[in-house]
Amino acid sequence: MYQVEKEIAATSEKKREGSNEQSDFIPYLFLYRYFQKLTTHYDARPYIYFSNRDLNPMTSINELGELKEIAFSGVQDVFQQKFSQLNDEYKTLFMNNILPETYTENELIQTMHCAFSLPESLTFARRTNDDWEFYFTNHYDRIIDSLNPSVLYEGLKNIQATSITWDYLGKTLIDNDQISDLYHLWREKSNLYYKLQNTDLTDIIEQNFTIINKAEDDLYHLPSELLNLPEDHTLTHALKWDDLLLENLKDIVGINKEIEQRNKEKQENQSEEEENTEDEILLDKELPFQLIEWIKAVHNKTSIEIDGEWLSLFITDYASAFSQLSGVGKYWTTLIENSSSSEEIEYLLQILKGKRKSEELFPLEIWTVLNDKISSGLITESIENNLISTINRLYKKNNDHFKEAVVTLKDVETIKTWTMEHYDFQNTEAEVPMEENLIENAPYIDSRELFQKANDRIMERNTTTIQAMTRLLNASESFRIASVENDITEEWSHLSKEEILNVEPDKDLVILLDFFQSMESNKENYTTKIIDYMTFVVNKANLLLHQSRHPRVDGSYKEKWKDHFRSLFQKLVEYDHTLSWSKTLKDLQGPLNTEGHIGSFLDISTAISAVDAVAKNTNAKDETANEFIAHTIDITNPKQQKVVSLRWPYIQKRLKNTISTKIENEEAYDGFISVLLEEMEFKAKPDIIKGLQEDNFNEVDKQKIIETIAKNAPKQELSSWLIELFDNINEGVSGLEYNATISIFQERDISPDIDPEKLRDCLAYRDKRTELALYIIPKIYNDRDNSKVRDVFRDTILELEEEEGLFMEQAQEVKRFFNWKNRKKSKK
Repeated sequence: MYQVEKEIAATSEKKREGSNEQSDFIPYLFLYRYFQKLTTHYDARPYIYFSNRDLNPMTSINELGELKEIAFSGVQDVFQQKFSQLNDEYKTLFMNNILPETYTENELIQTMHCAFSLPESLTFARRTNDDWEFYFTNHYDRIIDSLNPSVLYEGLKNIQATSITWDYLGKTLIDNDQISDLYHLWREKSNLYYKLQNTDLTDIIEQNFTIINKAEDDLYHLPSELLNLPEDHTLTHALKWDDLLLENLKDIVGINKEIEQRNKEKQENQSEEEENTEDEILLDKELPFQLIEWIKAVHNKTSIEIDGEWLSLFITDYASAFSQLSGVGKYWTTLIENSSSSEEIEYLLQILKGKRKSEELFPLEIWTVLNDKISSGLITESIENNLISTINRLYKKNNDHFKEAVVTLKDVETIKTWTMEHYDFQNTEAEVPMEENLIENAPYIDSRELFQKANDRIMERNTTTIQAMTRLLNASESFRIASVENDITEEWSHLSKEEILNVEPDKDLVILLDFFQSMESNKENYTTKIIDYMTFVVNKANLLLHQSRHPRVDGSYKEKWKDHFRSLFQKLVEYDHTLSWSKTLKDLQGPLNTEGHIGSFLDISTAISAVDAVAKNTNAKDETANEFIAHTIDITNPKQQKVVSLRWPYIQKRLKNTISTKIENEEAYDGFISVLLEEMEFKAKPDIIKGLQEDNFNEVDKQKIIETIAKNAPKQELSSWLIELFDNINEGVSGLEYNATISIFQERDISPDIDPEKLRDCLAYRDKRTELALYIIPKIYNDRDNSKVRDVFRDTILELEEEEGLFMEQAQEVKRFFNWKNRKKSKK
């Protein structure tokens, strides 16, 4: 009854307010007609209706009545709380009965707001889904405006809305410029793509990427999202990501151009008196992600393939630092490697020819790939032109990519031609790869053109050009043969003996000689020419020295001839170690005797090389070679110490003295002795012992040498030396020979066939020879030889025993060894 009275009061109030809405009076008309009769006749049916939970749960269940009032008032948070506290039965009753309870549009809208603010509530309105959808479509504009799109999505999904109703959602967000909300709804609810079947979501999002980026305060927000989207998301497959990023970048470039134009106009229109105002700041084009990771995401998550055309377009507009493009060049290289299209090469070269530092994006392998592709036939006029433009740009920079490009593109005709045109015979870093290209292609290019280009400079003795041509001739047999076939070798290599005096010796002469060598295939011809030059130089020097007052003699040359001689000798050593060094040295040394030895004119490195060459190609007993070595050697050099040690037995005393004077300190002396002893372990010769007495070695080292010989010399040579020593025993024996003999018998089991008569003679000398004989006899004879020894030596040895002199003890030892008695043999 209370509810009826309340409705009548509400209706009356609206009437007094002047409402003309028919719907506002429906409760009043109904109740007015029946209310008085009900109260007069005390009819119980209204009470039964309003208190029956099935007929009218809203009035019969207090919780639902309370919740209805909350819904009508539109207090969403309280509604959500109270609804959640209901059990499922009450929730179902409420959601299926609330709509008929709304008598005003405002109550309906507020109720819709509350229900959609808690989307799960709509899952309890299964019997009235159509009603909810009906009221939503009739009031969608007011409902959508005040609710989050995400909860609207869940609400429509829970009432199983049709596509028409879903379209209202999409249309409203678009009409209200809620593109960012629409995007986020799609980002959050992948199935929105299928719900809004009549709305071109893809086109709307792609056309409004700037709005989305701005809302997120990120210039590249939308393209960046691909990195975070799962592969199965509808957004992942719906957008054309490659076009999107290009348009995104293009938009930034366009805005920056407008800013630059405004800044320029401001500067132009600003008077000198006005204060300078700050320019607008350009947008930062740098990507917030690594492009290669984005490309991988495009490849792995979509069916889009990023190709060379796309990369070319992107990099053309992208002027920021290349730090975010790391790995893109390698990707592009692989792209071209796996492609059979010339267009891919064109796109690449469009970037390389004009984009500053673009080559830094790529690995050096890009040139190998381009060489393979272009040389196999993937070439067009455009590729040729762009390739030349690229090489020209890299040439100015002269970086690693230029060097790699010129060398690697050796099979590309365009680069062959470019190299021929630009190579200028200069000793520059940039020309090194050009030389490599020319050398690689030597059999296939027109050498005459190259030679003609260099001819005038070579004839003018331009050393830089000569050095360049020398490198080419040395590196390529094809060039050398071509130089002969073109009859230019003789002309280029002509240098008279008189002309050589005008060539700067330390540098230019060396360059010329290297050049002559590069053109000469016959070693003998070249070395003969060098020796002729050297002979001329020495003779010229002698002429100047002996006729220095002659008016026609250029006295200044007296100071230069040694430099010429040294440079010539250096090239002789470098080029030909195998010539007849003994004869050459003798021929050259003759005219030099008044000035000194050849070795005194050489620099250290040439001297070392010369000693090595002479030592390898002459006999150890060659006096001329040993003379040169003795005067030239650096005795502190271990390698040259070895040279001397091998020849020591055959070097004359005066030359040994010359070598000894070069040993300036104890360290050098010890080093030489160490090497000498080491060499003697392998090549010991007893012949050295005789001359050892005169060598400038201390006694300890002489003894070491003797012991080394005794240990390592062949037995046969030791036996021969001992036999020879005793054959000449009447001349005496030196201390070293004495020590050597003792050492030999101590170290080796040896029985030389020494003449017994010589040994007997030694016993009679009563000196060191006697000691040697007494020491040796038991060594070379044994018991089986007793009768022979007794007949030759017994009487003399027993006499030495009886003399009680220096030899008594040794004589006794020999007597005991042969078991002799103290009696003389009886005479027959």
